[in-house]
Amino acid sequence: MTASATQGHALQLVQKAHADGTKETEAEVVGRSLADSAVSAGLMAMAYSAHIGGGSSVNANIAEVRRITAAVKDGDLSDLEGMLVGQAVALQTMAANFAHRAQIQDKQRNLEAFYSLALKTQAQSRATIQALVELKFPRQVVFSKNANINNGQQQINNGVPSQAEQTESTQNKILESSNGQWLDTGAPGTAIPTHPHLATVGQGHRADKPRRKSKGVA
Repeated sequence: MTASATQGHALQLVQKAHADGTKETEAEVVGRSLADSAVSAGLMAMAYSAHIGGGSSVNANIAEVRRITAAVKDGDLSDLEGMLVGQAVALQTMAANFAHRAQIQDKQRNLEAFYSLALKTQAQSRATIQALVELKFPRQVVFSKNANINNGQQQINNGVPSQAEQTESTQNKILESSNGQWLDTGAPGTAIPTHPHLATVGQGHRADKPRRKSKGVA
């Protein structure tokens, strides 16, 4: 199926069949192709490839994007690494060009505009290099066995006693006697001596004064 032409090269869309054997309609083919990342990238490349010449083909661009996609799925990132290197070099070249053009300006407004563009493209080049480094040398995530996983914040204790350990240590010190021996909670307690002045009053210690009889109710 042939779609609209781009720079003399017609975009060829493949018509597929449904599960029941019926073929896709033209609207279904176009709708599926719009969601195809390779088709979108191929059309975008054709739109911005006028500086290369008229020998490029949108179908060749789509085929190349699909080749790179298949290589990435297989674990080959060499094409992506080459893209990032090219982008970093191109952005750095743009930054140098903007900085040079800023020096020859005689108006403050133009000077600030070119310096701003130079700094922005330089920052983008640095970000591209950082992306290349992370792609080439991915970071490794370290999982600590000392991590306290809870519903709230997570804390990793590296040699620092937790609050529960400190509380337990404090309780153990309370149960320890002054001479370093542990208190025996199951040993029988020592009897407390009674005070002689608080002894039970016996029969001989009672007063000789007779008790007063209460008056009964007549």
